[in-house]
Amino acid sequence: APLLMGMPLGSSLNVASLGQAQPVALALGLCTAAGIWLLARRWPRLPASLLALVAGTAVHALLSAWGSGPMAGARIGSLPSAWPWPPALLPMLSAAGWELVRAHAMPLAATALALATIGALESSLNVRAFDQLRNTRHDPARELVALGCGNLVCGLFGGVPLAATRIRALAALRAGGQGKLAAVGGPVALGLMCLLGGSVLALLPLPVLAGIMLLAALGLADRWSGRLLARCWAGDRSRDALLGLAMVASVVGITLWQGMATGVGLGVLLSLLAFAWRMNRSLIHQRYLASARPSRRSYPPAVEARLHPLREGITVFEIDGALFFGGGDRLLDEADSLGPGCRCLVLDLRRVAAIDESGAVALQQTVVRAGQRGIEVMLAGLLEGSAAARALRSFVPDLPHWTDADRAIEAAEQRLLGDGDERAAAELPLADSSLLAGLDAAQVAVVSACLQPRRLVSGEALFAEGDPGDRLYVLSQGSVSILSTPDAQGRTQRYLSVSPGMVIGETAMLDGGGRTAGAVADADTVVH
Repeated sequence: APLLMGMPLGSSLNVASLGQAQPVALALGLCTAAGIWLLARRWPRLPASLLALVAGTAVHALLSAWGSGPMAGARIGSLPSAWPWPPALLPMLSAAGWELVRAHAMPLAATALALATIGALESSLNVRAFDQLRNTRHDPARELVALGCGNLVCGLFGGVPLAATRIRALAALRAGGQGKLAAVGGPVALGLMCLLGGSVLALLPLPVLAGIMLLAALGLADRWSGRLLARCWAGDRSRDALLGLAMVASVVGITLWQGMATGVGLGVLLSLLAFAWRMNRSLIHQRYLASARPSRRSYPPAVEARLHPLREGITVFEIDGALFFGGGDRLLDEADSLGPGCRCLVLDLRRVAAIDESGAVALQQTVVRAGQRGIEVMLAGLLEGSAAARALRSFVPDLPHWTDADRAIEAAEQRLLGDGDERAAAELPLADSSLLAGLDAAQVAVVSACLQPRRLVSGEALFAEGDPGDRLYVLSQGSVSILSTPDAQGRTQRYLSVSPGMVIGETAMLDGGGRTAGAVADADTVVH
């Protein structure tokens, strides 16, 4: 801003120094920026910045010829003409050089870290944006390694660090450059210009250059911030919009006040806090009662009538994302909010990608705090052998766990029925089964003569998917689940579990098709 207003080099922008501002220099810089913008919109293939630079320099020369040069701002002036050479940095290895480095170590380290962070982020995002524009693909890690090596060599020559930018790449593309020669030619031409064209560069007016940089700075403003500001201006007062706008304003303000390094540090800290807050807020993907989504266990009518009102005491939390320090308190708060009628809490962890030590401790605390209120907690959904399951077993090895929420809800239903394990009940007479319901004694005898008993041990298959559907089965003791074919991880989807007195396999027998799923005994079972 001081250069744009024609103030002396090294001037700071404050109320006291505004008296040194030159309106002519300000007008020249703003007209340069406006000219670039108009040329780029009207003739996008023209080198707008170069044309505006030439025009602004010509206007400044005319003003200088008329005696108004000081009012239009200063020129760059003479540039160093010596070739850069690494031995020029050798004095830094002397005792005085080390003392100088030691005196400024902290500011140097903070600025270096800020530049590295900004450069890495800007380069990665610009490479991604360029790939989207050109439908290409680059390796971000390779790009960063190349930039890092280049910056190390550049630093030995006293150069400033650089980052990958879309502006240079798009300029080369608009000029017709498509290959590696264009990528190398631009930097070489710029280097020769600095080394051999110093007398020409010395004539460039600082307000004109400031106008060019002003437009470049506006172009560097990310579109996300612009869209966010537009949303808030249009009346969006959502929590996310206001939080994002407050973060942008805070980083901009602290950067202008304390410098870039402090601004970057604040930005990273605010981003981490916002991430933790969002993860904490979105931890519970869904919350529902088992009365709305009961288990796939099919109960006899009398048992179902008794169980139906009891399902109001079973609450299910579907947890989504990573369970870490940012989400533990949210889980505890949600568990503490359960009403007095809750008897069982099922935590469905199938969407959980990772669990750290604090998240595992939060799960354990949830179990303990809920138990003090008479609520039994059941964990479900973690794939055995997954990173999240290993982390949970490592931190809290004694928490009970079911393969999925469906089976955990069934276990909760069994707890509330209070009859022990319903699958281990005494064998049910065939006359009380749904197949024989409503038949008289003679009819029962005829059908019973066609029913042959078969005993299954826990885990034994009754039939497999694709088997012929040539018979039906009446379950008299135990339990049988209808399951999908195991996937690559060995997981199965349970479609239905039947209880004693119920019939399975009749659909395939009646329609003549094969079995559409497999059937496996959940416990020692008797079928007919």
